[in-house]
Amino acid sequence: MSLYNFRTYQLSLQFYKLCRNFRCINPHRDQLTRASSSIALNLSEGSAKESPKERSRFYFTALASFRECETIFQLCDLDSDSALAKKCNELGAHLYKLAKATKLLSETKRSKYFPSEASGYKSSKSNVTGPDDQSK
Repeated sequence: MSLYNFRTYQLSLQFYKLCRNFRCINPHRDQLTRASSSIALNLSEGSAKESPKERSRFYFTALASFRECETIFQLCDLDSDSALAKKCNELGAHLYKLAKATKLLSETKRSKYFPSEASGYKSSKSNVTGPDDQSK
């Protein structure tokens, strides 16, 4: 895949450039620079991976870095009408859809070889409980 034609990657470059000009206190500024560059770097590296499972891992890491940027914006009171806020919303939607679609693709390919996992089969030996379990 050419990075030139990779729309989400191109958006991440634009987002990074806008983040470099965002004014906030120094610890947040350094973290914002690292997190926003991490988005583009993970998209780039993930696009070079052959398997959907590997690509998905990198795309979810890019999404996590994006969430980190969003938190910094909240801490620094970003104006919701700014160009950066609009680019943030656009990139967020692209990253979320890309990560979810790639994960779905990796699960679909895995289900071809492991049909019992795709159907939601659970072993009767599973003692794992989650936060939604109401039993005590």
